[in-house]
Amino acid sequence: MRLSKEELEILMDAEFLPLKAIVCQRVENNLLQLGNTYQSELQEWKSDNFPELLMGNYRISKGENYRSLAYRVLDYPSVLGKDDMFLFRTMMLWGDAFSWHLILAGKYLEAFGLNLIDGWESVPEGAFLSLHDNPWIWHQSDENWIEKGKLKPEMIREELRKRKFLKISHFLPLDQYSLLESRGLELLKSYLNILFDKLRKD
Repeated sequence: MRLSKEELEILMDAEFLPLKAIVCQRVENNLLQLGNTYQSELQEWKSDNFPELLMGNYRISKGENYRSLAYRVLDYPSVLGKDDMFLFRTMMLWGDAFSWHLILAGKYLEAFGLNLIDGWESVPEGAFLSLHDNPWIWHQSDENWIEKGKLKPEMIREELRKRKFLKISHFLPLDQYSLLESRGLELLKSYLNILFDKLRKD
């Protein structure tokens, strides 16, 4: 089997893989730093019914084969059970985007779904509601995503009745890497404000 010209060029490129490893390591380091930032922010909030959501440690994971692309992930806060899920995921997908995903399922969807509908005007701009049947879809596409501005609360209620999970996503172009931390903290604060209560400081 012959290789195409592009395939041969990649095969002969001795610099790409070392550079890719450096880039991925820097992204991981930035996600670790962002995890510390998230952790500090979560200490300012409380949830009487679900204190586990604001406790625990963040987790960094990585892979090389989501649609044949490398990815790096920060999950925090994150509680994943068989039927119940509360996940705030920060992700870098190679060649695609940085993204943030809030996913609610089971008892957390039951507890917080209406909060999101009632506070829909407070959901940050650039939000997309996922209409996928699978919550583990991360890449940008024109299919099965509806932008915030095209949604009304009654439409979201209808989706909640049909689905076992609710997923809201935001995307940031890779060339806006410098905004990763500020945008991530902005989104986390916005959703915490909708879902939780601020701790009182004496």
